Amino acid sequence: MERRALLVGIATSVVSTPAWGQMVLTGDGARPRPPDDPAAARFVRAQEFAAGLDRHVGGDVGDFLYHAGIVSHLGLTAYLFNRGLDDAWCRDRLGLDVAKTLAFANHLGLGCDCNRMAELASLLGPYGRWRWPHGCDLPDVSAVRPATALIGVARLLEDVEQRIADGRFR
Repeated sequence: MERRALLVGIATSVVSTPAWGQMVLTGDGARPRPPDDPAAARFVRAQEFAAGLDRHVGGDVGDFLYHAGIVSHLGLTAYLFNRGLDDAWCRDRLGLDVAKTLAFANHLGLGCDCNRMAELASLLGPYGRWRWPHGCDLPDVSAVRPATALIGVARLLEDVEQRIADGRFR
């Protein structure tokens, strides 16, 4: 039970910043974000999915990867929206490929260059393939440890939140 409590704590630490959707730091100090800000809405959605990700840690690895892909992709596209891209641009050029989206976000200054996250992103990768894996040529996931991957996804969301909230782009 201690392990579950730890994982829940990690997952919920990502979603414990409800004020993020309303505030952003700029050179002039904090200012409210408009309620229809697509980056804020996308990030809040990522947080909502992240809150339930720990449910999938002890189950089927493919199911975990599908849900981790959703969370990661939502977080990464929130960063891209904050950098001025829109949903149509991301859909047309990046699709649901988490590895491609991570690489592009890093190119635009996200700075999430953790090798573990890059490896996980390559597995997640168009994450829809994990939803109905029958008949697909899927990579071997025997080495995937969902509990460790959960920490990587949580750190990714922390990186995205930090870059968006404080306006700092590396």
